[in-house]
Amino acid sequence: MKPAVADGLLTMRQVAERLGLHPNTVRRIKPEALPFHRVVERGDRRYRVEDVDAYVAETTARFAP
Repeated sequence: MKPAVADGLLTMRQVAERLGLHPNTVRRIKPEALPFHRVVERGDRRYRVEDVDAYVAETTARFAP
């Protein structure tokens, strides 16, 4: 996995690799479940590591037996 970008945020591709998903699947996750921040003029999405970890914990807990 690539390290986080300089500002402490992860790119969509990094999140996808971390979650084992395709970037398009990450794009479809509702912002209420996995918040993101828009950066640069193009409006690229960036995700905080803490938010990604919280999403994984919540999703894992929801589907745990």
